[in-house]
Amino acid sequence: MTYVIVRYNTIMFTPLESLVLATLAYTAQFDYPLSQSEICQRCLSYSALKTVGVKLVGHSKADALKITQKNVSRAVQSLSKRKYLVVNKAPSSADALICLASKLKPLATTTAVDYFHERQARSKLAKKRLHEWSELRQMLLSVPWVLAAAITGSAAMANGTKKSDLDVMVIAMPGRLWLARLWVLVLTWLQRRRHSTGWCFNLWLEPSEMGLAPQRQGVYEAYELWQCYWLLDRASWRLVWLDRNSWFREFLPLAGSEPKFFKPSTQLLAPSRQADIWPDWFSELANSWAYLIQVHYRKWRHGEAKAPRNQAFLHASDSRSGIYARWQQKLTQIGLIN
Repeated sequence: MTYVIVRYNTIMFTPLESLVLATLAYTAQFDYPLSQSEICQRCLSYSALKTVGVKLVGHSKADALKITQKNVSRAVQSLSKRKYLVVNKAPSSADALICLASKLKPLATTTAVDYFHERQARSKLAKKRLHEWSELRQMLLSVPWVLAAAITGSAAMANGTKKSDLDVMVIAMPGRLWLARLWVLVLTWLQRRRHSTGWCFNLWLEPSEMGLAPQRQGVYEAYELWQCYWLLDRASWRLVWLDRNSWFREFLPLAGSEPKFFKPSTQLLAPSRQADIWPDWFSELANSWAYLIQVHYRKWRHGEAKAPRNQAFLHASDSRSGIYARWQQKLTQIGLIN
């Protein structure tokens, strides 16, 4: 059996155990313990670990073929028996939740019991907000240039707090992105959802730009694009989204087509035909004016650079770098990074 020697108390882990620990370390920063099936779905690859500086001693290319649900489950059971993982129920229970043990110095300040309770409480809170998601969907259905929309971030994982907003990705008709965004923002303001716990439309794409650029292809993006909760999909755009970004499977080899922990309702994915309500020349002119107004406003208000016409990444802060920094810190404490 191949082992990876780490420096924290001279612990020895197999390559698969290292993947399990790295996966749990990533979600630990969000106070998000996982079930065994979720660990399998979210299990990272060796390529993913290399991107953050994890070098596995004795690891070979053949080990990548061993990343199967059965082998990952065995690694989880082995780590649990050796007390490197904490389980809130019998490991065989389908709804048992698992987190890193205190001997691996978890970054979370809460105890394991609080850690499990927090996820359960946030899951209940997410269910209470489903009516709000329905309101959001109905509003987006009224906008003629919206092709599809999905909730992203912590809300998509049923892990948002009372102070969390709803991060939303919108796919718009070609040449209508900024017109659709302006329309959506006005409707959001009229519904009084433009506040810190309201609706945040921070990612806008046209169909030609659904594939993320190489500089945006990392572990953070792989998780985000895979765990989207689709509110509206007029023509199976969610499948196009995964197909255009098939690179995510290099980082998440066992991820299915949809996360099992928060499966979209089929009622929310009813396709329908969509057509522009105005003549092309008028819509194109309106989109150009909407683009100029919004770009200049964001430059004045937020100091943002000029955005492309067919995509808009409007994140308020660079959460990506912060997430990687905390994850690397955790991996260093475990011993997977020297």
